[in-house]
Amino acid sequence: MFRCLFAGVVAVALSAGAAPAAEVKGKVKSVDAEKFSLVVTVGEKDQTVLVAKDAEVFSLGKAKKGQPAPKQPVTGGLGALTAGSEVTVTTETKDGKDVATAVRLDTAAKKKKKDK
Repeated sequence: MFRCLFAGVVAVALSAGAAPAAEVKGKVKSVDAEKFSLVVTVGEKDQTVLVAKDAEVFSLGKAKKGQPAPKQPVTGGLGALTAGSEVTVTTETKDGKDVATAVRLDTAAKKKKKDK
């Protein structure tokens, strides 16, 4: 009985500290690598996102059959992002503010044309 109660209390305590992550997809409008901020246009609205100093900036490589695509770090990090780039920003709430923990550079997939 005591073990079940203890396990329940631990589970609640651990889940309370974890902030749910949210994803924002849009186009980069501007980047300020010195201030660790990014302005992303989502639909027709601009959204300023603070970026954590240790945030991952990456793109996805080519996936092998049946496996997820590997992450490939973007050379230059946040400063390498340019206006107009499609990105997916993963944010978490830290100290009452939404902070980006990962920025994925979305590259357009090239489709092969089949001759018919």
